[in-house]
Amino acid sequence: MALNKAHTSIWVKALIIVLIVAFVSLFMYQGLAGIVALFQQSPTATTSNVDYVAAVNQQNQSILSALNANLASSPTSYTAAVAVADAYFNWAQQLSQPQTGQSQPTTPALAAADTQWTQAAAAYDAAVKLSKTFDPPTETDRSYATLNSANDATAAIAIVKVVTQKAPTFPQGWFHLGYYYELQQNPKAAIVPFRKYLALHPSQDESQSIAYAQQSLQAAGASTTGSSATTTKTP
Repeated sequence: MALNKAHTSIWVKALIIVLIVAFVSLFMYQGLAGIVALFQQSPTATTSNVDYVAAVNQQNQSILSALNANLASSPTSYTAAVAVADAYFNWAQQLSQPQTGQSQPTTPALAAADTQWTQAAAAYDAAVKLSKTFDPPTETDRSYATLNSANDATAAIAIVKVVTQKAPTFPQGWFHLGYYYELQQNPKAAIVPFRKYLALHPSQDESQSIAYAQQSLQAAGASTTGSSATTTKTP
């Protein structure tokens, strides 16, 4: 299941950096023709599997090149470091989604995604070392990148549990915790996190996650509300 990526002011800043730096870089090195070519290379339903992966990689390599250059010029910048990690995350997530016109992601795309998940996890690890404050969305994304890079739900749970402890009102922390418990075939442990997630009234753009949490609770024979939904104790 593709999880909703958390958005905060840090992400907005990172997105701005991505857009500005990437496009400035394209103007500098390739001119207007480079930007036009970038959009013309967007994968379509008729693109072969290999060409699709190559096109996705080419698009993201241009972005990462600019972001890494920006980080190199400001190596202690947490915002710049998170922008790099987020870009790897988005790259991996894009490769992990089914190509237009297909029901499942292709084997070449998933293989390429594995590499980018590993890069994302390492980049998040490096970024959090630069942070002076605790950033719940970035930590949650780090847990998901760790899950996919190492196929290790236990390590992901360890990271996101800290999120639920330090930021108990952050909905996505609870959702990810419940999701990771389900991956461990432990639906009972997922009940409290999913209840907490639903109790925090996430925004409507998370409707897919809301439905998933509700269905998981129903499958476990649990109600979507309960006394555990108002406690701050971590499972």
